[in-house]
Amino acid sequence: MRELPNDPQAERRLLACCMIDGPSVIALAVEARIERSSFYVQTYGIIFSLLVEMLSSGSTIDQSTVYQELVRRKSLSIFSPSSTFHEICSDCHTSIDAPQLIDVVSELSAVRRAIRIADLLTENCYSYKGGGLRDALGAPLDQLLALSTRADGPEPSWGEIIALAGKESEDRIAGKGRIAQTIAFPWEKMNALFGPMERGQLVVLAARTSIGKSSLARPIACHAALHRHQVYFDTLEVNPVKVALQMAATLSRIGIRALPSAHSADQQQFLSSLRELKSAGLTMSRKDRTLAQIVGRCRALSAQNKLDLVVVDHGGMLTDVYTSRDKVSEVGRITKTLKHIATELNCVVLLLWQLNRSSVKEANREPILSDLKDSGSLEEDADKVLFIHRPNEDPFTQLAQSDTSTIQDQPRFFQNIIQAKGRDEGTSIMSFYFDRATASFNPAQK
Repeated sequence: MRELPNDPQAERRLLACCMIDGPSVIALAVEARIERSSFYVQTYGIIFSLLVEMLSSGSTIDQSTVYQELVRRKSLSIFSPSSTFHEICSDCHTSIDAPQLIDVVSELSAVRRAIRIADLLTENCYSYKGGGLRDALGAPLDQLLALSTRADGPEPSWGEIIALAGKESEDRIAGKGRIAQTIAFPWEKMNALFGPMERGQLVVLAARTSIGKSSLARPIACHAALHRHQVYFDTLEVNPVKVALQMAATLSRIGIRALPSAHSADQQQFLSSLRELKSAGLTMSRKDRTLAQIVGRCRALSAQNKLDLVVVDHGGMLTDVYTSRDKVSEVGRITKTLKHIATELNCVVLLLWQLNRSSVKEANREPILSDLKDSGSLEEDADKVLFIHRPNEDPFTQLAQSDTSTIQDQPRFFQNIIQAKGRDEGTSIMSFYFDRATASFNPAQK
């Protein structure tokens, strides 16, 4: 019996590249649909699966950390004398050949699969006793077609597309699958006015500095995570521990500063909120500071079915953004990549962004799409654009609102959340009061 096509050296070198430049190389490999079963040498497949898992959990990936994780899991016994961990690490000293190695591993895996499918097809033909060729030949031929198009399945016919659209329409009418297909905002009125966020969408949340972008993103992420969605929160500006504390403050309605002097029952409520967050599906990172790192983490999480909502706080802090002379083109590259990630991985990407100062210079008017800083194709790529606007005066009390006021003088601000673009829902507006002690948004009541 002939041996299936394989290239253990390419597999070894690919693993070495992954340990040299983890986020980028693993992201490329996952994008090429490489997984544990793609490796001919089972040991290498186990290591690749571990690398994806480490990337999704935010662990540093290098030779030392991978070795330590193998020791911790008591997995070193999987290595035979002819394929030691040292040989893998010493087989490659640069990741420059990673794309070519990914192609080799991916293509040989596809060839082996094609041979197995062909063997099944041959066996079905030899054992055919009548009763319909579709049953005997259909499934193997569909699998071969999927391999030849490098897709998960053959291109659906127009009739099949209509059938799928009809099924989704019926589910929506019946209220089924709505939670799975959408990520709701924490307020029912906001969902009614703006429409919930839908998978495949890039949602941009923009405001001037210190108006509350992060404070609005946190309850959106909390609400999603506590409703069994898997959330990846990339916090580029604030320490993750501080984010967790602020989330607990929003849930418990107890401010962080007031915690030391709060009643013991309130203190316990705050701690209870932290415990509730611990069991939620949240992955938080401050390490992922480049677009490549974010893409790598998204792909790794998606490969483990741990990705429904991505929050990037905020886009202007990405190190990719202001390194190029052509800032508009660089921003466009980032937004197009994030939109592609939302579509490909069937998730929602919530991107926080800064506004320029045009609206402030013009008597603090309501922001418009052109106020997005270095917007480029940002407004074009986004499916939803939300603005947070703090008017100069509270319309209910007629009191002036000043950014320089103290929390004692002005414990809350009246603010409008404006949906300036909704690809399917149009524009709308909802009013809130922003509680400064707990950094939380509460719908305004007349």
